[in-house]
Amino acid sequence: SIFVIAQPALAESPLAVLKSDKTAQAYGDQHLGNFEEDWLSFKQTLETADVRYDLLSDDDLKAGLEHLAPYKVIVLPLLTDLPAEAVFALTEYVKAGGKLLVTDSGGIPSQSAEAVLKLTGATVTKHTSMPEIRKLVWSRQPTPVSSDFAVGTLYADVAVASSAQAVANWQDANGA
Repeated sequence: SIFVIAQPALAESPLAVLKSDKTAQAYGDQHLGNFEEDWLSFKQTLETADVRYDLLSDDDLKAGLEHLAPYKVIVLPLLTDLPAEAVFALTEYVKAGGKLLVTDSGGIPSQSAEAVLKLTGATVTKHTSMPEIRKLVWSRQPTPVSSDFAVGTLYADVAVASSAQAVANWQDANGA
């Protein structure tokens, strides 16, 4: 007889994605669009790419480092605002070696959102409306991935500190 004891499969790179009620509120207050629709679009992109992740809430962040420690990367989509307790927890998470990936909402970030953005080594210098079609290129290997964005799309100009790494770059029609 052969007995097999099944062990749960553990992701090599555990990933969590935050769906923040505080960001949703700020998103609406700043008239940035429909947060729920934009969140679902972001979620669909991850699921289409077969990305496995755990969903976090503001309360999960407030629970502190012990709750966040299992994740190698936490994604903060459409970041506009976060509770102060979440900023403290994310600061401790980064100090312990965790990584953050932040996507911009196109709005005015609160002091809390700016504090979290600084943890990534990036600073939004301004928001600009695209005068021409541009492409966002994710330089992952072995095959880069890109997405086209229409004229008029609002995007963030970001300054990246020498200690940080950009994971995607904008390109114009000439590839520059």
